[in-house]
Amino acid sequence: MSNEKKAVLMIGILFSLFLCLSFVACGCKHDWDSWVILKNSTCYENGVKSHTCKICGEIKEETIQKAKHNYVLKSSTATCSVGGYNDYECSVCGNEKKEYVSKKSHDYGNGYFCVYCGKLKDSKYEKFTFNTSVFDQNSWYAKESVVLCVGSSVSEGSMYVSFSFIYYSTYSVSRSFVITIINKTKNCYEGQVMGSAVFNTSFAIKDKSLTLSTPYSSSNEYYAYVSIWSV
Repeated sequence: MSNEKKAVLMIGILFSLFLCLSFVACGCKHDWDSWVILKNSTCYENGVKSHTCKICGEIKEETIQKAKHNYVLKSSTATCSVGGYNDYECSVCGNEKKEYVSKKSHDYGNGYFCVYCGKLKDSKYEKFTFNTSVFDQNSWYAKESVVLCVGSSVSEGSMYVSFSFIYYSTYSVSRSFVITIINKTKNCYEGQVMGSAVFNTSFAIKDKSLTLSTPYSSSNEYYAYVSIWSV
């Protein structure tokens, strides 16, 4: 090969190299398409995503960082009286963690009593014992002395209660009343019984019945609230 041809070849090689270096230096003004998830991340493993340049076809991949644990509360030792620990478990990988929490507020759930300490949600209720008499001696009006005697009769395991009422007052008035029964042991509403009468200084109503929500048990603890108003 003549020196002239060698020189031309060398110039061509150098020019090609120049073009390549220029292309690398300047680069493609990439126009990336949308990210495509190649592998989803979890709480125990990174994921991968990629997108492609619409101009040059270059593919670029990136790491998707691990997701956070999805912790679910499994148990707690905290109550409305003392603080305690909440135990959590990740629903995905089973990872566990424990956190200290201060004492909780009273939790009445859907009932009337705190599930931790048994505190009444509404203090107007008083303990009520079936098959006995309960006397409510609240002064509902400034000048009226009110006494309501409630008698009840129910058999063990029965859901049917028979009530009798005797109402005394120093006034000749008309009165209506409602007695609401709740069950502390079951933390549930049992029912209401009501009555009304026009009387001079007293009246008696017998055989008012109530169907309980759960069968009566002498081992259960019941509470009642008496509401009286004029009609």
